[in-house]
Amino acid sequence: MDARMIRLIAPLMSAAMAGAALAQPAPRVMLDVPVPAAERFRINHEGPGARLAVGRDGTHHILVHQFQPAAQSLEPATAARIDLVAVASDGELKRRQTLPATEKITFNGFAIASLGIVTASSGDHAVFWSANDPDIPARGGRSRFATLLHLAADGGVKKTSAIGPPNVAQGRTDARAYYELYVYAPTPDNAVLLGGGFGSGPYAWWMGKFNLDGVRLWQAGPGNGFPERVAAAARRVDGSWLSLVTEMPRSGGLDWVIRRNAADGTALSRTRLPMPVGYEAAVLRNGSVLIANAGDGRAAAQELVFVDDRGHIRRRSPWPFAQTLRLIADGDGLAAIVEDDAASDGQRTVVRADATGAIRWRSAAADVTEIMRTPDGHIAALVRTGKDGEGLRLVRYADP
Repeated sequence: MDARMIRLIAPLMSAAMAGAALAQPAPRVMLDVPVPAAERFRINHEGPGARLAVGRDGTHHILVHQFQPAAQSLEPATAARIDLVAVASDGELKRRQTLPATEKITFNGFAIASLGIVTASSGDHAVFWSANDPDIPARGGRSRFATLLHLAADGGVKKTSAIGPPNVAQGRTDARAYYELYVYAPTPDNAVLLGGGFGSGPYAWWMGKFNLDGVRLWQAGPGNGFPERVAAAARRVDGSWLSLVTEMPRSGGLDWVIRRNAADGTALSRTRLPMPVGYEAAVLRNGSVLIANAGDGRAAAQELVFVDDRGHIRRRSPWPFAQTLRLIADGDGLAAIVEDDAASDGQRTVVRADATGAIRWRSAAADVTEIMRTPDGHIAALVRTGKDGEGLRLVRYADP
């Protein structure tokens, strides 16, 4: 096949793949309810984290970071707060409470990063955030780099714990550092596993296990490069933890690495993967999946690369989306927030795919910011609404 024929066929293949994605059935919308800000407040959607958790009884627990804007847009907000909103499985508002957060206030809320909530195995909750304040003195005795809030199942505050740096030396040399986290996972022994990076942007990869009272049980990292991170992690049946980590080797660049840690944190193995870093990844029930360039000459073409826990490539599948903003494990398959056009201006959709990467359904377009699998197998999502994205809705999808 000559170059002219390839140029003619490639656009047709791209259009066919996009058309196939659009033709997928729509899910059933089981729930679609507003999660309003407090009166005269606006919602801050920025920063990584896990602002949605769903308990075994189907109750949705949502963190709402909000602020009262100042008269001048670049001035600090007049007030900020973090509310925990509990919404029953039928959409009824069960509880709304303001959490005891007292960080510096910037123009759009608290100066924090990595706001997330985990529902522990006991039914209690852990809420984590990390101060991200560039005005913190470069020298001095800073001991609190993050906060872990232990809440009872009914929302009562049991304990507020200060979380220090990974080690004393890093706390001294990088007083402006903070935790930027992408992994928030409950453990069977009523603790939480957290993972992402630590630093002042750049970040070195880091992962740690804490009990609900803020005691650091073990940690792995930090790494040495930037911009490293723990992108995803999941527990295996033998109690060990498998994580997908971006690491910077001494030669430069970034590598995908599979790390395995025993239940007590002991490092068991490290496997470098052959595909370049650049897109989303998830640890599945069996193996992992990473999004990579398809390498077929089309600049925007991507594919799913499935690997086993030892890093061996098991399968490659087409992935007909211009951009993937979130990729999560979903039973034996996966779910994702995707865009057909990288400049879609919030026109995102949620897709559910099977274990081979075949799309099972695709939602209507919405400005989706977060998704998670619920205990009963649905996909819950947080969606920005309003002219400037100042509103929030909770949506729950089920198979057609």
